[in-house]
Amino acid sequence: ESETFRVINRMIEEEGAKIVFLAKMSPLLPAEVFNYACSATSLTLREWSIGCIGSIVPMFFWVLTTAQATVATEEKNPKTSLYNFLIFFNVVLLAALTAMLYLSYSRFRDKERAQEEMAQACEMSPTAAKSGYEDVPLKLAKTI
Repeated sequence: ESETFRVINRMIEEEGAKIVFLAKMSPLLPAEVFNYACSATSLTLREWSIGCIGSIVPMFFWVLTTAQATVATEEKNPKTSLYNFLIFFNVVLLAALTAMLYLSYSRFRDKERAQEEMAQACEMSPTAAKSGYEDVPLKLAKTI
C-alpha cells in the first residue's frame, strides 16, 4: 500500500465529505483517478454524494471564464479590462482552492508519519499508537 493512498484513505475516514468536496473543487486533480481512489475507501454513498457538490465550483468557473474570454476578444468591447480581471480572479481562486487541498493532504500525511514514529518509538502497533493505548497482545508477547 502506497503512502499517498494510505494518507488519502485516512483523510477520507476522518473528514469524509469535506475532503471529497475539496478534491472535487480542484481543477488540477484528475476526477477519474480520485473517483477510483475513493471507491477503495470506507466512504459512504451519502458522503460521496454530498462531496460531489464540489464539482459545481470548477464547472461554474470554466463556463464563466470561457464566456468572459469570448467577450473579451471582441474588438469593440469597452469592458475588456474588466473581463480580463475576472478571468485572472477565477484562475487565482482555483489555484487557492487547489493549495487548500494540498495543505490538507500535507497535514494528514505529517500526522500519519508522526503516529508511525510514535508507534515505533513506543514499540506498539500503529493501531494502538493511534488510539493512545498499548497493544495488549504485543505487550503480552514481549513478556513471554
